[in-house]
Amino acid sequence: MRLAILRRPLVAIAAGLLAITVLLAGFAYWLTATDAGFRRLLRLTDRIPGLSVAATGVEGTPAAGLSVAHLVIDQERVRIEISGLRLRVHPLPLVGATVDAE
Repeated sequence: MRLAILRRPLVAIAAGLLAITVLLAGFAYWLTATDAGFRRLLRLTDRIPGLSVAATGVEGTPAAGLSVAHLVIDQERVRIEISGLRLRVHPLPLVGATVDAE
């Protein structure tokens, strides 16, 4: 009897958590796999105080392979300029927190 009383709220909580997980996964996919999502991600950096990010010649998406002709990241204490940036993401090494740069 007691299990039957708890079953309905537990199913509702599980369904809610599943829905939130699916929405977050869809949002992450949109940000990284579509041109519109990635451009929105770049615009969101303008809201971070003390940080300026300027990218020119952007082609592709982070999920499919990205190239940036010139990238400037300007922060109060540091300025980073990168020319000819190419990014290819391999998700499996990211699970083990492994990042490889050439």
